[in-house]
Amino acid sequence: MSSKSTLLISGAGVGGPILALHLLSHPVLASRFRPILIDRLPLPPSPDGFTTTNASYATGAGVALSCNAIHTLHSLGLKDAFNKISAEGLTNEIWRTDKTDPSLPARYLNRLVCPAWAEDVDTGIRSVERGWLQSLLVHTYLSLGGEARWETKVSGIEQTQTGVSVSLSSGEKMEADIVVGADGTWSAVRKSMLPEDRWKPEFQYSSAIFGVAPRPQGKEDDAVIGRGHVVLTNDGCCSTWALPDGRQFFTMHKMETAEPAPRSETVSLEESGYRASLTTGGYSVESSVALLKKYENVWHPVTGTFGSIFQNAERIGRVALWQRVWEEHEIRVHGNVVLVGDAGRCMIPAAGQGPLPPPLVASLLIPSQAHVSRSKMLPSSPTLCSITQPPSTTRGKSHSMLR
Repeated sequence: MSSKSTLLISGAGVGGPILALHLLSHPVLASRFRPILIDRLPLPPSPDGFTTTNASYATGAGVALSCNAIHTLHSLGLKDAFNKISAEGLTNEIWRTDKTDPSLPARYLNRLVCPAWAEDVDTGIRSVERGWLQSLLVHTYLSLGGEARWETKVSGIEQTQTGVSVSLSSGEKMEADIVVGADGTWSAVRKSMLPEDRWKPEFQYSSAIFGVAPRPQGKEDDAVIGRGHVVLTNDGCCSTWALPDGRQFFTMHKMETAEPAPRSETVSLEESGYRASLTTGGYSVESSVALLKKYENVWHPVTGTFGSIFQNAERIGRVALWQRVWEEHEIRVHGNVVLVGDAGRCMIPAAGQGPLPPPLVASLLIPSQAHVSRSKMLPSSPTLCSITQPPSTTRGKSHSMLR
């Protein structure tokens, strides 16, 4: 019988693997905890084999990480590997389209140079394809001997005298000392623990279209490497963010009047003139294509318009935006079931929290020991603090420049 506490982590997106890696990479925590990742999707491809087109629909497009999130990755020894798959944002320019004709050259508003640069991580904001980041985290975890269950999810949770009994959709039952829900907006762990009127997030009456596009043809490095652009329109905004080698991910936002259907599907857009397939996010294909067509003529400072970006995109998705902040007693249930990331604090993208930082790891795990025997207790807080220092004052400062 293992003397380690079994910590079951539902969700292998970003926050779940970050937590699991903290436990395995710290010698004291590794001697006390046995993390097991669970995810409803198959094992993602390895970082060397990752491509935009073989990534799961659920990985989204890209994510821009600030210095606090990057520091977390550095603390796990992933600096070089993360830098290889991400691109530093050297500039981010903000524009405003013509109010009557959005295809005309937009009015220049502002420019951020090296936004959010911080000395201790020696970089500013870095953008990465979310699926590639997930791949790096998951395969690093597995290389350290981490355990995982794929293509299954939590279907039920029951408190026992010794911990938690977890039922999986595959039919398997697992016993754990602690269960962590890191399974996102529609958390199966949260659904298993909270009443019907409390577990669901709240619709924000807006949606976003996102995608990943290749390097624009014929453009020099100075025009694309590290260059981001935000173009404000009369009824929303379109933006592009730099990825490695001049590639980019794009987003645009739209206000909505009703929630989408609960089921999503992936369909080809070839007949509509787009290279990529579309993940609908519960919206109709027709409304999504109409939205793309509407914004095709919006001016872009590098490609002329957003049309060529959409048409050459390698993947396109649409997602409804949800938000809700749950109460503390709902995030930490019975002392040994906890929710992290979007599972416990679902925020719209502009208010994102970044990867699970070490201070949050500590704040969640320390109170969770109430139902774990004393022989399995965490080490005293001075020992634990070696990996749970809060962000430094340097990381809290903004070093971006406005021009």
